[in-house]
Amino acid sequence: MLAEEPLCRACLELGRTTASTRVDHIKPLSEGGTDDRSNKQGLCIPCHDAKSAAERTAARRDRQDR
Repeated sequence: MLAEEPLCRACLELGRTTASTRVDHIKPLSEGGTDDRSNKQGLCIPCHDAKSAAERTAARRDRQDR
């Protein structure tokens, strides 16, 4: 997957060129995402960590709202 997408997708959107080092599920498996290629993207470590932290925060908020 990283060979197909060698540059971090999130960084590219910001005009930066950074190597992808993590395969990320765009929609997390825990939220019903699939393991299909269409649900995967290459991210660098900082972008992956930031996205994962935001997803954890959103999941906690969702649990509290129930």
